[in-house]
Amino acid sequence: MDTSFLDLFQLLIGIYLGYCALFNKGKIYENANVKEGKEKEYRKVMRVMLLILSPIIIAVGVLGLSGFNKTYGYTLSTVLWVLSLVCFGVLMFLTVRLTDRTKAKAQSGGSGPKKHPGFDFDDEDENPTDGE
Repeated sequence: MDTSFLDLFQLLIGIYLGYCALFNKGKIYENANVKEGKEKEYRKVMRVMLLILSPIIIAVGVLGLSGFNKTYGYTLSTVLWVLSLVCFGVLMFLTVRLTDRTKAKAQSGGSGPKKHPGFDFDDEDENPTDGE
């Protein structure tokens, strides 16, 4: 049995997503920037997409761990992997539509993080040295 870290990782991620979908719990549901009044719809969209995604990702991981890819080729595994990418894309599209991007900017205090210079050479006001 040829095991790969990526296959094992996919299997574990699929199990976690399935847990989140079945029990409607997990960090994946936390989003402080959901549009007002769309919280229930956001959780429903997440749950439905996770119910679709988790078996696909688990199947890809199991196919890789079982050695099925080497015996019968990569066609089924590749199709499932592409399907999982498409589902993740749909998930991102739907969650972006339910997220208020202006709320995130308002919470951070404007246009984003403030940049500070690496070196501040403005020392003249701190310790004036008159006689030296």
